[in-house]
Amino acid sequence: MKQYVVHGNTVRSVDIEELKTANSTVVIEQKGHRNQLHLYRTRTGQLQVEYAEDKSVIKPILRCIPAVIIDRICYTALVFSLVIIFFSSYQCVKLDTLVATRLSNIEQRRSELEDLKLQNGELKAAINSAINPDVIYQEATQLYGMVAPADSEVITFTRKETGYVRTWDDIPTDKVKEENIAVMLTNRIMKLFGK
Repeated sequence: MKQYVVHGNTVRSVDIEELKTANSTVVIEQKGHRNQLHLYRTRTGQLQVEYAEDKSVIKPILRCIPAVIIDRICYTALVFSLVIIFFSSYQCVKLDTLVATRLSNIEQRRSELEDLKLQNGELKAAINSAINPDVIYQEATQLYGMVAPADSEVITFTRKETGYVRTWDDIPTDKVKEENIAVMLTNRIMKLFGK
């Protein structure tokens, strides 16, 4: 199929296939380098050649390395980064689970503590209502005829042994008051019986 093309004041008939090939640019690369040779036609139909030189240092070195090695290096880097991402994600999920578990344990312990405080408060109130010192004093004095000791009848002393104190334990002689004859008599009777 023919097409008419105007160049300046000249009209030419050109095949469409020839026009397509005439307008296209051919790029030729030098092997191992990025230097390129561009071959194309100008508007006037003349062939034009341009040479583009790559002045970088690293790119030619990388171009000398075979593509298979670069692919393997990239594949290894990708796998390594995926492993690191997976491991860090696993650690984050593990840490999040651990924190959530501990927080739930803390909340459970707090609720148990509140329950125990309520139970202890109820038990303390029950014990305080059951053990009333005024009621015990009235019962001891009125029902059993007990009398509170006077200050002169109380002897205080310290013991070297700790633990259970028997009722008829020996009272040190230096703590016994001389004017209290009843206490002296009780001590001598107790020593006589060997208690």
